[in-house]
Amino acid sequence: MPKELLFNDIELQEVLRNEKIHSEFNKEELLSSLKKEIKTNLITQFGLSWYFDAFERGGGVDTLHNARVFDKESDLRKNNSNYESPVSTKLQNIMKNREKYEGEKYHSNNASYNEKRKNFKKRQERGELIDGYSGQKLKDKFDVEHINSSYSMHYSTSEVLAAGGKHKTQEEITQKIADRANSDDNLIATDYRINRAKKQKSVSEYVKWADDKIEKLEDKKKKAIERGESKEKINKIDEEIEKKKLHNKEIMLKAEKEKKKI
Repeated sequence: MPKELLFNDIELQEVLRNEKIHSEFNKEELLSSLKKEIKTNLITQFGLSWYFDAFERGGGVDTLHNARVFDKESDLRKNNSNYESPVSTKLQNIMKNREKYEGEKYHSNNASYNEKRKNFKKRQERGELIDGYSGQKLKDKFDVEHINSSYSMHYSTSEVLAAGGKHKTQEEITQKIADRANSDDNLIATDYRINRAKKQKSVSEYVKWADDKIEKLEDKKKKAIERGESKEKINKIDEEIEKKKLHNKEIMLKAEKEKKKI
């Protein structure tokens, strides 16, 4: 190894140990600059430009783990010009050009979804249909619910990768994901009011949202009573609270947890 590179390495260690420099420089900017400097030294002194050119063209490594990391770091990609993606450029482009979500492809236009609805209806007629989010028997109107929402799956990098997205058209990717979204272990029947309130939220997001709503409504009721509001108005607040309590928190979170194991 050239003495110049060794000398620079010793200097670098001194810089990293210097607390004054730590306090005066932004650590992220410093580390980003150091990475670029090290890359330049390796390219120029060891002739590795072919390797880094190939790496830049190919991006990172496409694994399900890295695809999930890529989704979680969406804000970093927007706000950090030096962000280095863990997935390949090709997969990034596929996600950038992901076709628009169309609910019909995951619901009424999907054979598995329609078949599941028919089966749920037959079970309801026999008095055997249980709400997957409350544990109660479903006697009235229900929806067929995706535990992992079809919307989030549609735009999930790991789902696209698992569907063979690097070698498929956008339409083929969507069909593959729709089949996974409508698998038996991802579909339940639930009170339509729970499903309509949940919308595109994840189970965890919905549970938190409902808890927050209940807390605000109970505070609203307390203040209404203190002001001497009419019984009719207080009853309406009670009705809103009951709607937010249709689900069973423990059952919902358990369903989400079990689905994530798959």
